[in-house]
Amino acid sequence: MHEWMAHHAQLFGQWSYFMLHDVNRRVQVGVGIQSNTPDHEGEVLQPCMEMGVVMLQDVREQEHFDGYYHNQFLIMNDCLHRYRFTVEWIFFFDVNEFIYLSAKTNLASLLTSIEIEGYLQFTMDQMPMLNRLCRASDYEKTDVWGVEKLVYRDAKRVPRRDRKYAVWPLAAFAAGVHMSQNIAGRSLHKTEGRIKYFHYHGTIADRRHPCREFANPSGVAYNGTH
Repeated sequence: MHEWMAHHAQLFGQWSYFMLHDVNRRVQVGVGIQSNTPDHEGEVLQPCMEMGVVMLQDVREQEHFDGYYHNQFLIMNDCLHRYRFTVEWIFFFDVNEFIYLSAKTNLASLLTSIEIEGYLQFTMDQMPMLNRLCRASDYEKTDVWGVEKLVYRDAKRVPRRDRKYAVWPLAAFAAGVHMSQNIAGRSLHKTEGRIKYFHYHGTIADRRHPCREFANPSGVAYNGTH
């Protein structure tokens, strides 16, 4: 949680605001956050909430009245309609996903260019990361985060990987998980060279260091502890 907040607070800048839902199940922006207040995540988020950067919604009881996949659609639409008149863009993604911008751009210039092109929604391509394999050269490094050591899995097993998205809220009538299908305007999907996200599946529920195996450049892996 600390790594995710630090990365995206810097990426989005001082005018950003994070709405998190505690559903006691998954960690998602605008969708859910696995965090009971006394736990570590609550301690990490507390300074951000005191600064007015984060709103944490306790909706753990929703699990007893589950709709579809822990009421994702209900919670995401709560975020959309709560802020549709107060913000310019809303990004929907999970806290095991790290957004990455091309080195040639920044978020402000990217959003400006997309608006000039006439798009009111854009999707981001998923870059899947291995959830246990790290480089052997990083084995003893203590000055980088655990998620920084994990290795990218360069494999595309399906014709189209999952995507997450950002939307101009005044144009959207409803929010979806991977995109809004109820929007009055154009959507941009070819954004691979401008913005994407790295998906660290299976890493946020485990409270230990993510590295389980280490590999050298030859691809030979060995088990190790860290």
